[in-house]
Order: sequence, then structure tokens, then C-alpha cells
Amino acid sequence: DPVEAAALFETLLELRRARGGDDPTWIARLEATAAGEDPALAVLALQELTRLRGAEAVPVLAEALASPHWSVRLAAANGLEAARTRASIELLVGRVVEETGRVRK
Repeated sequence: DPVEAAALFETLLELRRARGGDDPTWIARLEATAAGEDPALAVLALQELTRLRGAEAVPVLAEALASPHWSVRLAAANGLEAARTRASIELLVGRVVEETGRVRK
């Protein structure tokens, strides 16, 4: 069940935050989840990577802009906006012409 999986992942994120959550193994798992098949989990992973890594998450966020799922692309765009680097802004500007609806805004 995707809703249950997302709820469990959200709980795991909260537990990891309480422990610090920024060890390299955890970051690698978040990156793998962000590139995974489940869009709900990918969104949560991208949000957490943005929170933990900031501008260092830009390469993973850039890859997520190519997702077929609008929710994943939106999470990536939000992360790139939060990073506020030259590279992240250039990625957003380059992508805006390809998007419609919520992601474009």
C-alpha cells in the first residue's frame, strides 16, 4: 500500500532526524529512494535531502527534474529553489519552459 509505505517512511525520517540523520549511509539511502520507482517516497526523500544537504543536494535534485511524476519534479524544483545556488537557478530556468501546471509555478 503506497500510503502506508509513505507513512512508514515519514516515521523513519522523524526517527533519523532525532538521531542526527546525516551519516553517509543514510544519505546514500535517501539518494537511492529519491531515484526509486515510488513517487511518494521519492518526494519525501528529496525533501529530506534538501533539508539535510542544502546546496549539496543539487545533483540529486537535478536528476529528479526528469522524473515522469509531476510530484517528484515539483519536490525537486522546490529543493533547487531552496538551494539558491547559481547552478540550481540555471536548472530551474532551463526546466520552466518544459513544465505546465503546478510544477511551472
